[in-house]
Amino acid sequence: MARQAFGTIDNRGTASRPRWRARYPDPTHTGKGRAPRITAPHTFPTKRAAEAWLAAQWAAISAGTWVHPDEARRREEEAARERRLRDATVAQWATTWLERLERTSAPGTVRFHRSCLRTHILPALGDTPVASLTTRGLTQWWESLDCGPAARRNAYNTLRALLYAAVDDEGTLLDANPLRIKGAATEVRAADRHLLAPAEVAALADAMPPPYRALVLLLADAGLRINEALALTRANIHMDPRTGATTVSVEHSLRRDGQRLVLGPTKTFAGIRRVVLMPATAEALAAHLDAHVDPGADAIVFPSPRGGFARSGSLSEGFARALSAAGVVVPEGRRVGWHALRHYSATRYGQAGATTRALMVRYGWSDPDMAARYQRADEAYERELVARMAARSAAAMDE
Repeated sequence: MARQAFGTIDNRGTASRPRWRARYPDPTHTGKGRAPRITAPHTFPTKRAAEAWLAAQWAAISAGTWVHPDEARRREEEAARERRLRDATVAQWATTWLERLERTSAPGTVRFHRSCLRTHILPALGDTPVASLTTRGLTQWWESLDCGPAARRNAYNTLRALLYAAVDDEGTLLDANPLRIKGAATEVRAADRHLLAPAEVAALADAMPPPYRALVLLLADAGLRINEALALTRANIHMDPRTGATTVSVEHSLRRDGQRLVLGPTKTFAGIRRVVLMPATAEALAAHLDAHVDPGADAIVFPSPRGGFARSGSLSEGFARALSAAGVVVPEGRRVGWHALRHYSATRYGQAGATTRALMVRYGWSDPDMAARYQRADEAYERELVARMAARSAAAMDE
């Protein structure tokens, strides 16, 4: 080992392939005992090269520009991280965002956002770094969307959610959401749900195959999501012997696990709830349990004809046939699917005088705006209100 005026040099190679190591004491050491030594990041082919490296370290220390190797490494890593974050594209962040959504959201929600991204967002913005997105650029994207109002609104809401998640995450450099287009999040629907009438619901239920008649009545009364209803077992149906009231405990929703259907969480945490049924619905459900459901607490309330959980998509064909057989006329531009029964339930519940809080509890919403969205006055209900006002006015005139 050769001792220098500053540091040490020793031969770490062989006679045929000499390599020289250079080290020096840590100048930041202030504790007791010998200072730990800092070793060059690599060995040198000649002793002179090692001496030159030590001389450069001493010069930096003397000039006050020396940086501890650990700090230099930290700075390099931070600079590399900044470059990665600065260059991270919308497509890359979307992949991370969807992976996280899969752990916290319903499968249908994830499929919805993935579809919006694939169809309307990533083709135009996928290669754009998230950190370089601007309100002007996103407005141009919005104005160039070539699709209907509903698809435009859905794409906007998906991108807005993705960017708000980016703002809240340390994995991006975005500090504010640049997507700010007035009215875009509430653009008018191109095909709104048809609000069924009570007689139409009754006719639709009677036109369904007998094992699923009670399913229509339950959805129209309790307003469960279709995959919440298909996840029910006998253990979820409760009758209070004291009051005679029947309730449904909504604890799960079906989700796909590969080719299988399994019990998963409800769409939101607020979706875990107990819903009181109308007496007529409770009676129909009791008859259904006696006629179509196996005994035992784990028996599925609305099983597939082949056993196990039923798939909502498979049942939709029977629903469509029943809709036609019931003579339900759906206006042009409107649609009726399983969710129309939830819409029917929430609308009728609101019209019966339910408060926003009561709507949120019954339908498992955590956002008050959702309750307002499902409250709507159809023409028949408006005529009913006008008739009430007229009656009150006439009564007042007679006093």
